[in-house]
Amino acid sequence: MSPERTRQLSTAVKVLGLLLLGALVAQRLDPRSVAGAFHGTSAQVAAAVSLFLAAMGFRVAKWVVQARATGFEFRLLALIHGFLWGILLGVVTPMRLGEMYRFGALRKNGAPLAGADLGLAAAALVLEKSYEVLTLTTLVAAGAMVALPVWWVGAGLWGCVAIGAAFGLGNMPVPALPGRLGDVLGTLKSARAALSVPQRVYIVGCTLVANLLNLVGAAFVYRMFGEIAWGDLLFGLPVVAFSSAIPITISGMGLREMASMQVFGRAGYPESAAAVAATLVFLGTNILPALVAFPLEPFLTKRKELPR
Repeated sequence: MSPERTRQLSTAVKVLGLLLLGALVAQRLDPRSVAGAFHGTSAQVAAAVSLFLAAMGFRVAKWVVQARATGFEFRLLALIHGFLWGILLGVVTPMRLGEMYRFGALRKNGAPLAGADLGLAAAALVLEKSYEVLTLTTLVAAGAMVALPVWWVGAGLWGCVAIGAAFGLGNMPVPALPGRLGDVLGTLKSARAALSVPQRVYIVGCTLVANLLNLVGAAFVYRMFGEIAWGDLLFGLPVVAFSSAIPITISGMGLREMASMQVFGRAGYPESAAAVAATLVFLGTNILPALVAFPLEPFLTKRKELPR
């Protein structure tokens, strides 16, 4: 099958998935109950927005360190602008491929990235995403120990965290595989080798803090519609985040809301409110902070040299 045909088929599957899941969510959604359950205050909204913005700041900070350690050149403001635009574009592209827009701010020997350098940048992005998965799995494992009645689920998740930490923070060997997959793993290993252990710890720490800030911000959003225990939030929110990354709809639309209804509905939280809260959290953690990219435009066009 040709690449063009594959892309068309993938898009068709995502649109179909969006329509089916959207219909299921709409069928179970009760707007009146959501409106009646809402009891948020301006202080809660301000707290959630502030936490989401702070979380994005930590996400930018880790990318600055990772890009510099990997050997790329950049202007700081251009890097921030590219990162934020990448977040926006990633929301509306399959597999969040739009996030590669952030590579436009990177340079090597004064020139735009190309060839092996572009591959190394892509590997750095994949490595960053692996750290994201590691920290989210850590939160799910912690939540499972509190929210689930069976201990082995949490224990298994902590085992996954230990293996991920050995690879991401330490120097766990990467298996040598033939073909294209082996090349990808080799480039990923190069991206990891560019970071010292303290730098890896710093990046994972920033990622964990960003996810914790987003979790607390999400708690404010969910509690605007009803009470919910912290253990359920600690377990449920990362699960919802993971579900929205499954590439069967556009930007996880429908799948994210359905997962929220299932996970939090079992904890006694109103299902309709769970769907609306999941959408608001998605907008708050991805769209709202990234809109900062727009005010940066005039500074990028007027200033040619910016401090690193």
